[in-house]
Amino acid sequence: MGTSLVSNVKREVSIMSKLNHPNIVKLHEVLATKTKIYFVLEFVKGGELFAKVSKGRFSEDLARKYFQQLISAVGYCPRAAFFTVI
Repeated sequence: MGTSLVSNVKREVSIMSKLNHPNIVKLHEVLATKTKIYFVLEFVKGGELFAKVSKGRFSEDLARKYFQQLISAVGYCPRAAFFTVI
C-alpha cells in the first residue's frame, strides 16, 4: 500500500470511529493483515440504501423519511468538525 493510501485509510478510520449519529453506521473495530484491512461495522437491519434506491420508486412519505435521515447525517458531520475536503 502506498503511503498516501495508508494515510487516507488512517484518516477515515479516525473520523469514522468518532462519529456517533443514529443515521451513520458505527465502526466497531479495524483488523488488518499484511495484505487486507477488515472493518467491523454495525449491523444495519434494513440493508443498504443504494439497494433500495436501485429497485425503483418510493412513495413520497418513504422518500421524505430517507431524505430527512440522509440530511440529518450529512448535517451532523460539519457540526462535529469531521468534514474534510480532499
